Amino acid sequence: MPARRIPAPLVAFVAIALLGPVVARSTERGENGAGPRFDDGVSAVFRRRCVRCHGHEDSNAGLRLDSYAAVMRGGDQGPSVVGGDRANSLLYQKVIRRNRPPMPPRSKLSSRDIVLIRAWIDGGALP
Repeated sequence: MPARRIPAPLVAFVAIALLGPVVARSTERGENGAGPRFDDGVSAVFRRRCVRCHGHEDSNAGLRLDSYAAVMRGGDQGPSVVGGDRANSLLYQKVIRRNRPPMPPRSKLSSRDIVLIRAWIDGGALP
């Protein structure tokens, strides 16, 4: 069965509903209306769901997600995030489960967390 695409207006509506305060706050700080910054919740998602395996103590696949610099440096498979380009951002492809192994491996991120990461990458993956 082919994958169904979610209509852009619906994605925008969900993003605004879920991220309204975060996006509004970060847009004020962002350049040219950029999306949320790393410290506007993205880092909290990584700390809560990823750092156990991708942190200072343990960096599976050479990838650390415990700081902005580490996320942007990437891991053994190359860059994890390409600002403004989620299709070429390995991290995003893994959290939406389009690249193996999917991350996190045992349970999916919430829709809210995925929308936040998507908005951060689409907005240029700002620190």
